Amino acid sequence: MKISQFFLTSLLALAGVSFARASIEEIPGPEDMGGMVMPTVGINGTTLSYSWQTGMGMGGSWNPATDSVQLQSLGEVTDGDFFDPLDPAVSNYAALLNPSSLGGAGALFSTRYGFMVSMGDSLPVGDFFAIRITSITDGLIGWNNPASNVLTPVFSAIGDTVLWKGNMWHTLFTLAPDAAPGEYSIEFELLVMSGPDPTWDGFISTDLSGYTVNSSYNSLTIPYTFQAVPEPSTAALALLAAGFWALRRRKSPAANSSK
Repeated sequence: MKISQFFLTSLLALAGVSFARASIEEIPGPEDMGGMVMPTVGINGTTLSYSWQTGMGMGGSWNPATDSVQLQSLGEVTDGDFFDPLDPAVSNYAALLNPSSLGGAGALFSTRYGFMVSMGDSLPVGDFFAIRITSITDGLIGWNNPASNVLTPVFSAIGDTVLWKGNMWHTLFTLAPDAAPGEYSIEFELLVMSGPDPTWDGFISTDLSGYTVNSSYNSLTIPYTFQAVPEPSTAALALLAAGFWALRRRKSPAANSSK
């Protein structure tokens, strides 16, 4: 099991060894967590289709029945770097993702999943993509992050729907840090709705007033699967702590005075 620098530095602190954490200013992106996983939507007349694209080169393959994205703690992803909880420019990020020792909720998270549209026909004026939850594991939350330090929850319950502009849109997904290890999932329906020009919040809009489903288009079912990654066990940390204490005793002046 991987033990991150976060846990090592925490144990060093318990042993009385001083250290400095680096602060971060942005939520780690897909490239920091293993690469993009994108259902890429195609349009041919009124027929919608999609295929999975993965990695920085947007090639590869993905099978939701066997492949999943890991939900991890910030310390695991960054090897112990966190948001400065006193910096107002990142206060919302810190409150959600920093560990409880730094005043945060310590949420497990991933930014790997997103939506994009492939080359092909575009929707006519007055038609817009919509993304709607048809099933979701309790506890999962999807957040829109259109600008620095702005986080809006948009996906948490069946029926939650957003209009989507069609640009590449990565959603931040989170889970409580004490959630049981194992698989979590969301199933989306992607469809087309007709109505007035939306007021976009980044690449989405949550205002569905005046929009109706355009049944000329088929809809798509798109599943996201996640694995919650547990932190190293208390027993493992205790063993490491004992190792650090032993190392400090060996290197103490008293231990070296006999040489």
